Amino acid sequence: MKIRKFFKFVFLLLIILGSEINLIAQDKKPENLTLERIFASREFASESFGLAHWLKDGLSFTTLEKSIATPGGKDIVLYQARSGQRQILAPASYLIPPNEKNPLPIDGYSFSEDMKKVLIYTNSQRVWRQKTRGDYWVL
Repeated sequence: MKIRKFFKFVFLLLIILGSEINLIAQDKKPENLTLERIFASREFASESFGLAHWLKDGLSFTTLEKSIATPGGKDIVLYQARSGQRQILAPASYLIPPNEKNPLPIDGYSFSEDMKKVLIYTNSQRVWRQKTRGDYWVL
């Protein structure tokens, strides 16, 4: 009989201690959601992968990615949206002009209808509000 009372006492003690620990954990009040937290801090900012150019088939897109093989350059990469398959269409090494060491910085690009040529916009300069002056290269 004494053993039964002892176990009841221990059981009640564990319940009380468990609820106290739970209350202690809940003492910290959550911070209020403010406009400053939303817009001024990076707390709610999402990650992006850059600008995507969707192709006419609607199933794939191209984007610029930092080149692993050519430091400081960017590759033009094709992604298949459904499968996630990745293919480098224009590596940064193709964008190194003769007698130069570094690849051209890409400010924009556009593919021909048959996807065999790409027009690269580089060395852009601001004219009034937009970067409308620059050099064009064809690959």
